[in-house]
Amino acid sequence: MSSNWSIYNIPELTNLLPEQYSLFIHSKTIPYTVLRSGRILHNTSNFTFSIRSNINFKEPELARAVFRISEEIIDRESKYDENYKDTDQEIYLETLGSNLKNKGLGQFLILCIAYFTKYQNLISEEQKARKKSVIGLSDQTGRRGQENNIYTNMGCEEVGDESDVSCEIDIIISKFDYFYKKYVDKGFFVNKKKMTPKTKADIFRLKIDAPRHLPGFKRTVYNDFKDYPEHLSPKEIKKLQKYIDELTIKND
Repeated sequence: MSSNWSIYNIPELTNLLPEQYSLFIHSKTIPYTVLRSGRILHNTSNFTFSIRSNINFKEPELARAVFRISEEIIDRESKYDENYKDTDQEIYLETLGSNLKNKGLGQFLILCIAYFTKYQNLISEEQKARKKSVIGLSDQTGRRGQENNIYTNMGCEEVGDESDVSCEIDIIISKFDYFYKKYVDKGFFVNKKKMTPKTKADIFRLKIDAPRHLPGFKRTVYNDFKDYPEHLSPKEIKKLQKYIDELTIKND
């Protein structure tokens, strides 16, 4: 396993992962500036959460979220400025993607970011009191504000006139029960049951495909070849295809 990654446990959430999968975290410091709702945020802390195998790190990632922590707000002309202070920090979700669709991995990672922010005390009590403890993002799903939108389902609200969205961290955490009822023991996440045959088959197909793009972003390849998943031998592919056929029969 790459030394840049380590397993990060959030008991409320990571206990719901199948035993062969874990939540991994990677952090680095990169000066970065982002424009959000007319405000300029300077960011230095960059974090990546990844759901992947804890047995073989060269298996394809199942899902990934990249988020930054803003260090300073310097735009005094913004029409949103009265709602924020220069000392406020904002979690900015840069990318969120999954290689397993409709299994709840995206919502799981949003919950992980919210709990991470809470446990690491990244937001001051004074800022929380003003209801400005948020995860910000630019919604590129094409379904902004609609009922089937992942961010709407997590209690996020539109900000500004374009694609900006703000998600109150406490509201996200309050959506845990919604996530649990919808996804646990019904596909990938588990408590009393195991992964469904269909989900296992989807993961085997992913291993065969060995995608070199970031989860959920087929046009964006990994920057480092070390992140490429391993290509299986014809023999291994044949074996997995047999398993897929068997699982498909079980699912029927």
